[in-house]
Amino acid sequence: MSETTDNPLFVQCGLDGNRTQITTESDVDVEIPFLVTRRALFHAGGPTRVEVQIVPVDGAPFPAWLSLDDGELAFEADGSRHVTVRAHWPEGELVPQGTYRFRLRSVGIEDPDEHFAESDPVSVAVTCRQLGLGAYLAIVLVVLVAIGDGIVFGVRFLARQAEAQP
Repeated sequence: MSETTDNPLFVQCGLDGNRTQITTESDVDVEIPFLVTRRALFHAGGPTRVEVQIVPVDGAPFPAWLSLDDGELAFEADGSRHVTVRAHWPEGELVPQGTYRFRLRSVGIEDPDEHFAESDPVSVAVTCRQLGLGAYLAIVLVVLVAIGDGIVFGVRFLARQAEAQP
């Protein structure tokens, strides 16, 4: 959580443990909820418009498959706004497995140097779907059939070679 005493903005992730896992075969967008809060009661003159950004952690490359529903929020007074970061696989692109970490940053548009906050790091683990026993058996069967075909072909080839020689 990002909370300071002199800042009217606060950002919190809605995931348990600030982490989620996605398989590369997923065709459904994964939603990562955040709550951006403005506390104007104790901070008169705080931002009424806030820009939200996805910021990679540790200099990691920004994954193009993460996006925001809305990059700007408006506040009239105290209040909270829900922000959703979506993980959506690009059509026909491979997404490398690994853990992607980012923060959600909120910045007051009127005074970005004084009014800003970031969430704690959020982790998105990208994994491949694990093959089941049936898939392994099918692979073994295909390999055995290919080996058997190779052996039969080799025996026939050698037999023809033996017949062709005087």
